[in-house]
Amino acid sequence: MALSVEGVEPLVLLRGLEPRDGIQATVPERGGPFLLGEMLPLGDYTLGTYGTVRPSDRYNAVHTDVSMALTWEGGTQTLFTLPGLDEAHPRLVFAGDLDGDGVVDLILDETWHYNLGQLSLWLSSAAEPGQRLGRVAMQESTGC
Repeated sequence: MALSVEGVEPLVLLRGLEPRDGIQATVPERGGPFLLGEMLPLGDYTLGTYGTVRPSDRYNAVHTDVSMALTWEGGTQTLFTLPGLDEAHPRLVFAGDLDGDGVVDLILDETWHYNLGQLSLWLSSAAEPGQRLGRVAMQESTGC
């Protein structure tokens, strides 16, 4: 079985995972970042970004207290919070059921700086009580 998305280069290839009924893999149409206030429906869930934007003399705007949260009927889980952004925004890389339990799992880029990548894996099977996802891995990389 092969999966392809026009205009998107694969980030990672997984072998041995078969698609399951109910939840489908999602790769965002636009590979760009989430802007503050943007919401993305993911089946029974919604992924959104929140924060404060204020004018700046140096740049067009300063983003502070930025967070990404997953909401569902009756609940919200803040996945991560960043103190600010430096010419970068967090983004969704992948949404789908990786651990086979019927609940959405996520790969996110939690970056806050233009020269930093912070990919994180969030699995529903690793969630604490009252939450839907738990972070199980993070890979951090920097540029030159």
